[in-house]
Amino acid sequence: MAALIAWLCRVDHSDPDCSDHLPKLTLHHGDWAYCSHGGSRDHQWNAIEPSPIEMLRVRHYASEGSATQEVRPK
Repeated sequence: MAALIAWLCRVDHSDPDCSDHLPKLTLHHGDWAYCSHGGSRDHQWNAIEPSPIEMLRVRHYASEGSATQEVRPK
């Protein structure tokens, strides 16, 4: 079974905060957290309904901002 992502970063990180601009996974309060913009610090974590990472990637890459499938906040 795949791990579920329980936190999603809502910060753009479109500055020197990101070195590679690739999505990053990390732990936040003992659960997996996903930053689609690859920031290394200054995250704003929002709790979401635990979701597989594939669902979050589809949302991110579908069209940067107008997602085809919304991830529901908790």
